[in-house]
Amino acid sequence: MLFDEQVFRMAMKKLTAEGNRDAVEDYLLSEFWRLEEGDIAVADSCCCGKSACRLEEEDIAWQRNRLQGQIIVGSELADFYRENKEWRRCFDIYQSLEETVRQGGLSDTEVYGRIRINRAYALLDYGEEEQALELTDEVEALLTRCGSADGDSWSRLCHLQSVIYRRRGEEGRAAEALHNAADRIRSSTKEPKAQAGLLLNHAAALLQTGNPKEALRVLDDMILPHKEELQGDPSYFTAWNLKANILYQQKEFAGAAEAFAALLHAAQAAGALTQQQSVICRNCSKMYALAGNGEQARAYEAMAETL
Repeated sequence: MLFDEQVFRMAMKKLTAEGNRDAVEDYLLSEFWRLEEGDIAVADSCCCGKSACRLEEEDIAWQRNRLQGQIIVGSELADFYRENKEWRRCFDIYQSLEETVRQGGLSDTEVYGRIRINRAYALLDYGEEEQALELTDEVEALLTRCGSADGDSWSRLCHLQSVIYRRRGEEGRAAEALHNAADRIRSSTKEPKAQAGLLLNHAAALLQTGNPKEALRVLDDMILPHKEELQGDPSYFTAWNLKANILYQQKEFAGAAEAFAALLHAAQAAGALTQQQSVICRNCSKMYALAGNGEQARAYEAMAETL
């Protein structure tokens, strides 16, 4: 095996924690070129007695592992240069990475789509808004063509489109892109817990990009109504907590208090979050106090003392 993802991730974690930017770059470049220049020869037979067929199977597995490594390392390297605003190097890596994927026969796959989404985000950061939007159109066509059920890719793509439209003052198209993201995620999987996890990530991203109302819509319409299917699942508790915090940020204190109360009751019913229930109680008390409901504030503070 030419590439071990676990070893790579551990090395990256260590180097990143040390805060040595040059060491991170050196490691990524060494891995990138090691995989780029790696090769293997297949003969009709060998001294170990393996047949040509067996050698061919091993070569296919080796090449697949190499391609996986090139995609992972190349993506990390491009992201590294993007974060450091070294744009020429960033786009050079994306160009090389896309060519590698095309040569590997993956130009009509979600893998290629994810790489191009990342490149579109980099283009937007660089100030090439029009190019970024054109690229999102190409990626949307690609993901549609290959019948993609990758909810995360659809979410990131639609978010990017929304950001660009909003910058251009096209609020209607920006809102439509966000609606499309939620719909694409829902259609990407019918498994309730998996769907809830993807929608939660989507809602959190909406909040980060200044769309609290749309985030609340996703929570209220697509996650919280599915109490039975999500009974006891962490995503259900997280959804209530996120809703409470959004309402708090919007200074809707009564609504935030009700959301924290719903979170507490759901956790108690499931026998979950036992170590956090007193904190949730106090959050609830604080929200009721801010909303001017002293009676409920005192009741939840007293309840917190018993937990």
